[in-house]
Amino acid sequence: MIHESLSNTVFLQALKRFLAISLLSLYLITGTELKQFLKLPVLVQHYQEHKTQNAQLDFYSFLAMHYAGDDMNENDQERDSQLPFRSCDQSLAQPVVLPACLTASIRANVQFYPINKIVRPQHFHSPSFYASIWQPPKIQLFIPELV
Repeated sequence: MIHESLSNTVFLQALKRFLAISLLSLYLITGTELKQFLKLPVLVQHYQEHKTQNAQLDFYSFLAMHYAGDDMNENDQERDSQLPFRSCDQSLAQPVVLPACLTASIRANVQFYPINKIVRPQHFHSPSFYASIWQPPKIQLFIPELV
């Protein structure tokens, strides 16, 4: 009986962990630019294609050519656009729709004071006030007089 409940607990913990990792991965891949890392094999393949055309090309020069400079080969623009981090997918842009009947107006009544008249925090309470916070409460007993 104890062994069975222990195995159920271990199973549930493993299931929770699996679900948490799966949902986090799903969110990061679909909701952020992390999905660009899934295009890394395309980057490696495209580098190999350029390497067959020019054996002197190193990886740093390939990156500089495609991300910082001018690509000498204009015939592979479609292939270049498939590389990671070449475009922004705007996956996080969520449209905000407000009804036309809702309007808001904000009026700020701001007054600027000269620097010599700024109230500083030490002007709010005296140091004795802070010391009195930690004192125990004082109890006064009211004893009515008997006449």
